This record gives sequence, structure tokens and C-alpha cells, in this order.
Amino acid sequence: MFSKPFRVKSNTMMRNSDKRKLRSRLEGTYGRSFSQVADELLPLKSEITSVAIVLHRGDVTDLFCVDGNPMFFESQPEQVLLPTVYALWKCPALTPAWLTGSFVVAKLQGGADLMLPGVICPVRSTDAGLGEFGRFSPRSVATPENAASVGVGMTAISSSTVAEQLSSGFGLRGKGLLMRHTVLDHLWLYGCKTQRPNIDFSQLFDSDAGAAKVADPAGGSEEATAVACASDASESLDAVTASTAESVGDSDGQVSASADAVDSLQTSLAATNIASDAEEENSPAESMDDLLERCFLLALGCRLKKADLPVLTSNFYRTYMQSCSPADRSLDIKHSSFKKLSRFLAAMTSKFGCISVKETSKGVDSLVSVEWTHPAIREAKARGASELPSADEGGASAESEPVPAFSLFLSPSVDLLPIFTPCGHGKDALLTDNDVKQAVTRYVRDNELVSAHDRSSVHLNDALSRALRTKGQPAPTVLKWDALMRGVKGKMLPRHQVSGTRAVPLLRLFVLQKYWLLCLQGTAQSTCVR
Repeated sequence: MFSKPFRVKSNTMMRNSDKRKLRSRLEGTYGRSFSQVADELLPLKSEITSVAIVLHRGDVTDLFCVDGNPMFFESQPEQVLLPTVYALWKCPALTPAWLTGSFVVAKLQGGADLMLPGVICPVRSTDAGLGEFGRFSPRSVATPENAASVGVGMTAISSSTVAEQLSSGFGLRGKGLLMRHTVLDHLWLYGCKTQRPNIDFSQLFDSDAGAAKVADPAGGSEEATAVACASDASESLDAVTASTAESVGDSDGQVSASADAVDSLQTSLAATNIASDAEEENSPAESMDDLLERCFLLALGCRLKKADLPVLTSNFYRTYMQSCSPADRSLDIKHSSFKKLSRFLAAMTSKFGCISVKETSKGVDSLVSVEWTHPAIREAKARGASELPSADEGGASAESEPVPAFSLFLSPSVDLLPIFTPCGHGKDALLTDNDVKQAVTRYVRDNELVSAHDRSSVHLNDALSRALRTKGQPAPTVLKWDALMRGVKGKMLPRHQVSGTRAVPLLRLFVLQKYWLLCLQGTAQSTCVR
């Protein structure tokens, strides 16, 4: 659904009554598994918006976003509410998960559906360990080394079809999941763009039970056996190598997977077991929070001046804070835990108390005062020389980049060749204005065409008259020097050459158009270019 860009049609804030209706609809789809995590996925006090979007095929569907992050969407054409990967990363047990190899994920992200031969089935039974399910039931997709979902889709068949295929003795075949959303697609890009976390399968189940009960929209409940047995995936890989590595379906057919791919899956699984003992790193949101705070203090200590106050909070973030960001990192408030600039500034005011933010007009906040003697600002100003990007580094990077240079030339036309040939210039010669002047002057003097009575006039011979003749007008016989030069240049072919960006200069046969840019200073320190 989201492999191609979509267009936002409307964005509406949901009322509390609409939020309760959305909860009831999700409880009817996912049952008790959603009721246990409803407050975490859809908090009633948070900002929940209903976004109507138009898909690339023209279909209209709805997204449900919490604080700007998409959590659920309506699958088309089934019209079933499916969770996004952001929601599944918060509550992995919301839908049953089917396991597949890591080498299959790239195919799914390219728009392919998940084929049954690509599903890892740890349990050899009549249902292949997939449990009972009906057609068009929600299922998420994970990998044996990580329980965090890589996508979500709808089942293309039912469990009875799986049992029939297994009883026939030919193994599983055909489409298993109709993929509706994957990591890195345009729906993921619409959200906060956080990377896939590392979730251990042991976090999904009780230590005593060993398996989780999850509701199935087709009816009843089932054991998530395919996920519960993920700890034994390394043993199951040897038994199902022939079926899992046979083929992986794409949108046009099936893609063959070699035994090397299964070996790489075993290697990645072993590497994950080793990495599970390592210390956990900070989440991307925590890392962005630290970077925001550091750039905030550096902007106050080294960038912002007293004469700049008051300044719009948006300009303070864009002009002052982002200039303090390291060259190898990008400052983005949406990737932090604050999500909004107003929340971040409120948190900094509560933590340091060194700034004052007021609403200067409706919906517009400005930074009106700064306590320059605050210890945090003084400390940031002291270390600013070593942490801020230096001007020398910026100048060196600018000098290292090639700057294009444009050169204008003129080439003789066929009628003008008798004038330029004596000077050694052919029809492909690139001549400057000075070269043209020297060639015409030499031709006039060699043929003694200068008027004896008026040295500023030139008598035109047959070659010059034929070259400068204009259609529908008589051929000129006498011209002034400046008129002669203008006439010759007007009959020549304009060319320009671009050099400096590549080893061989680029030559083009047309006139470069001139454009005039007028920069005007607007209100609120804005610049307008016309």
C-alpha cells in the first residue's frame, strides 16, 4: 500500500467520543490483546488525529496518529484496522507473528508479498505451527533473531488450506501474507523514522506458560506457536532448510533463495545470541534529546546576541540551534522524545530557567529574554570554541568542492568562413570577442576595404555583403566599424562552455539566459528573493 508516495487529503483532531469509537473498533478486531495495551497505544489525553490520505492508486484510506506518529491504518480493500510497525514495536504481542529469514525482508520492502515457502515453521504438525486462522486475518512479520516486526499484512489463505497442502505431501506453496506495510516504506517515513529496535522473544511470554495467547479476528484465540518456538529456530532451520530456502515470492513471481542465504541466517542468529549479553545503547530519541540540549546551550552561549532579541522560537531553532549541530549529525526535533519545539523549550525552561518564552501573537511564540549569567550558558560559551564547527573547516570543504565556470564563445558560420579562414579559424573554432575583432580587422586591411575619405567606414566586398545580407533587405555596401562588428557577431553561432565540474569541459550550442535576483529584507528577519 505504501511502497509509493501518498497524498494527505485532510488532518482532523479526534474528539474523545471519536477516540472511544476507535478503541471499540480495535477491541472488536483484536479482542483482549488490544484491551491490555489500549492505554499505551491510544492514550485518551494525547493528541490523536485522523488523517485521510490518497494512495498512489487513487484509493482513499485513513491513518490514526498519536502525537503525529502513525499507529493504525485502514487496510484497503479489506477495510480492517492494522497496526503500524511503530505500534507493534510498543506492543509486539498485539498480532500473531510469522517468522521469515532476514534475506527476505529486502524483498518485502520492495513491494513483494510473503510466500509460504519463505515462512519458517518451527513446529511439524498439521498446521505447520501457524495455528488456526481465517483468510484476511492480521499478521505481523518478524525474524528469528529479533521479535520486532518488519511489516504487517493480511493472510491470503486460511489454516484449512495450509492443512490441505501439508497433507498432499508437496509442502507449502503460494502466497501466505498480502503485505500492507513494511519498515522504510512511505508510511514509516511519515512517522518519527525511528530504527527497528531489538526485542527479545522472551519478553513476549510469561516464564511459566512459555506461550502467549493472542486474539484472532477470524474467531477464537490461538497460541502464537510460531513465535513461541523462536528460541529453537536454530534447530528448526536444519529441518526446514529445504522448504524455507526454496523460493521467496515477489510481486511478479517467485525469487529463488540459495543455501548460502540460510547459512547467513544461521550466522546472524548466532551473532544475535552473542550480542544479547552486551550493554544496551541509548535509544535514538535519548541521543537526540542530548544533542538538542547541547545545541540549545551552545546557541545561547555562542550564537545568540542581545541585539537579536526578541526572536521567534522557530527562527531560534532553525538559525541558531541547527548551526551548532556537528557536521556528521542532523538536528531534528521530531526524532526526539519531545516531538514539538514548544515542549522542548518548556522542558529547558523548567530545567535551567535561563530563558523566557512568551506568546507575542496568537499561535506565535518568541524568545524574549535570556539570563546570560547562568552557569550553564557560561560553561557552554567556554567550551564553544572546541565544539562548534570552525569556519576553517567550512572554508576547506567549500574549497574542495569544484565550482563550475561558464565561458561564452562565438563560432563562425559557413558564410563567414572566408573572413576567418585566413586567420586559421574553422567552423568549430571557439572565439572570444577579441578574436573576432582581430580577424575582421585583418581581413578588412588585407583586402584594402577601408574608405579613403572616411577611415571610420568600410566598403563591403562580395564576401562581406553575402555574409551580412538580411533576407528581404538589400545587401549593404558601406558600414561603420562598430556596425560591421555587430553584424559579424550577429551572424556567428553562440556557444558556451562549462568547466570545473568534470575532466572534459562541457560544450553547448545555445545562448545562456540572464536572470536578475533581487533580495529584499522582510519582516521577522526574513529574506525575500525575486
